[in-house]
Amino acid sequence: MTGAAALLFPLVGSSQSRSALSDSAHRDPIASSQAAASPLDSLSAALGSSFRRYHTEHFEMLSDCDAGTVRRVLELAEDTFRGASRFIAKLELPHRPPAGRMPMLLFERYSGYERHARLAGFPASESVPGYFDEATGICALFNFANSTAVRTQRDQLWRRERELASQNRASNESNHAAAGPAQKALEAARRALEAAQRAVIATVVRHEIAHQVLAATGVQSTSAGAARWLIEGTAMLFENADGPNAYRLADAMAIPAGERLALFRRVVGDPRELGPGAAGASAAYASAWALVYYLAETQPRALVDFLTATRTGAKDLDAFERRFGELDAAFVERVYAFLEARNP
Repeated sequence: MTGAAALLFPLVGSSQSRSALSDSAHRDPIASSQAAASPLDSLSAALGSSFRRYHTEHFEMLSDCDAGTVRRVLELAEDTFRGASRFIAKLELPHRPPAGRMPMLLFERYSGYERHARLAGFPASESVPGYFDEATGICALFNFANSTAVRTQRDQLWRRERELASQNRASNESNHAAAGPAQKALEAARRALEAAQRAVIATVVRHEIAHQVLAATGVQSTSAGAARWLIEGTAMLFENADGPNAYRLADAMAIPAGERLALFRRVVGDPRELGPGAAGASAAYASAWALVYYLAETQPRALVDFLTATRTGAKDLDAFERRFGELDAAFVERVYAFLEARNP
């Protein structure tokens, strides 16, 4: 069976039951094995009957969202798994099969997500609707369509739509024609909001699932002792379906040339640059992505060696320079020449 409709169904009976993606295990460089128990088992009763259980070939989920939302998120998760699998195969990274389907939680409302995140010890924010907890192996998300920011904008559009409808009913034919541009602007604003909402959801889901897949396969740890620029930079490779990450590329190109070297050195040398609430986070994250993207394409063997070394603590600026060369102005120029060639 193929097609999106066959991707997802409620999980019933044995955890050994398989989805319509079962043949993907033969195509992907990483084959998923099955485990007898899941971290979701203990959460199912606590979350209540509104949460249903779903699974695909490589993921299982508890969610109180509608089936369409669940399907879209799980499709993104599977696509991210395939992208990570290709990356692992391309770089010939040492890895292991996941121990079972990777567990996910998807909350319809921020309140439930925030409560779960707080109990798990993670700082929650409506602007970042997801996180990966390596201790439990769970990726937790909430439906960003229900965030305060999106709801506020939807309400504003709805009120404007009602105003236009009322004006159209009360106006004569000439005024009704004049209202056309306003209606078109309203429709354009609605489409832009929907596109932005989808982009945020896709970016966050792919990013957090990348953390989950790389941890589950033993490629990379997200623990406090790992190199933060490498952890985040690698996850950002999978925020889009294929090709360069246009969002991070735009952020990287927007960094003033005179600030790039100092920022690169801070990002590599100080994990706080990529920590929660860090100032200038978008530029720092873009720099981490740029470094990993550049190294994966130009020094793949050195990057593999460094990924392996960071598991044992070689993660500071000196370790970076021993592996890749001095992080100086010439290095930054090479990175940006590489990015420029891929900037549309």
